Amino acid sequence: MIEQNRRFGDVFECITIQSLSPCYCKRKSIFRYTQYFQFGVLARGDQVSLRIDYLITLVTAVESGSFAKAAKKLEITEGGVSHHMRALERYFGAKLFIKTVKGAKLTEEGKIVFDVAKDVLERLESTRRIIIDVREALRGIVRIGASTIPGEHVLPHLIGEFKEKYPDVNFVVQISDSKTAFDKLQSGDADLAAVGTLILAPKDLKYEKIPIGEEKLVLIVSPDHELARKESASIKEILPLPFMSREKGSGTRAELERFLKESNVDPSQLKIRMELGSTESIITAVSEGIGVSIVSESAARKAEKAKLVKILQLRGVDNRRKLYLVRNLRGECSKPAKILWEYARSSHALTG
Repeated sequence: MIEQNRRFGDVFECITIQSLSPCYCKRKSIFRYTQYFQFGVLARGDQVSLRIDYLITLVTAVESGSFAKAAKKLEITEGGVSHHMRALERYFGAKLFIKTVKGAKLTEEGKIVFDVAKDVLERLESTRRIIIDVREALRGIVRIGASTIPGEHVLPHLIGEFKEKYPDVNFVVQISDSKTAFDKLQSGDADLAAVGTLILAPKDLKYEKIPIGEEKLVLIVSPDHELARKESASIKEILPLPFMSREKGSGTRAELERFLKESNVDPSQLKIRMELGSTESIITAVSEGIGVSIVSESAARKAEKAKLVKILQLRGVDNRRKLYLVRNLRGECSKPAKILWEYARSSHALTG
């Protein structure tokens, strides 16, 4: 039994959670628990009880459009529906419905209670599912299509933490570029995608995203380059120089072109000497003095530590970007992938 007391002015609220059985039945999106939470409230000397099935009845009545239809869906009498509504009105001390020629209509107070009731029921169901998943061993494979930077610098840490909790889940991470990662997600060849931009998402892809990282794009030059003496450079200083670029379809390239356009610079002004398919190949080319480039700071730091390149910050541009985990809202997602998604969401919420 869990008891929690809160003080609202002169009103004391005592919430007692008696029991919640994992046994439930689902009928047209209505969850009916064989046992329920019971909330007891002591206010101004009058004791009124609130039960979860009252909230279920309220949501069902509003969504079905009438007390009669709600009674039929819930397999109770119409009088039972009315009883539940009166109990809610006594609990909240407000009229929740008004009668109209078209039937019962929510009052402003009723709308507030309805929104809260929906949220409470959704949270309870989500919690129930999470507890079941925790109690049952989770097994399977999660397929992730990833672009270079999130695939090499973010996913290893995320997957490592996840496998500590779910050791029987295995991962297949296919690293390419952001466009290919989106294509795999849309075709069903990947459960999730980890990308460095949303610019390349197909227009007909209905997706949900979670930010899983944020970084800057920085200029890299060889250690003996004339710019290596500086700590920063402007876009104008870069334009005359031979430039090493990622291929079309790369998130890094898409974000580079974005901030160039936002700075009123046409990306075609870059003197692209080579297009290369990975950040590592670009770093190698720059370290050998073939040209300069703009790459992910996380990748550049490792190269600078190895004294392969020198990093310069970019002046006068918004060169920050977010890295995302993405799922296809129209596609099927394996159970382990769903749990990873929720884990990533909660981890991001906790870390900001």
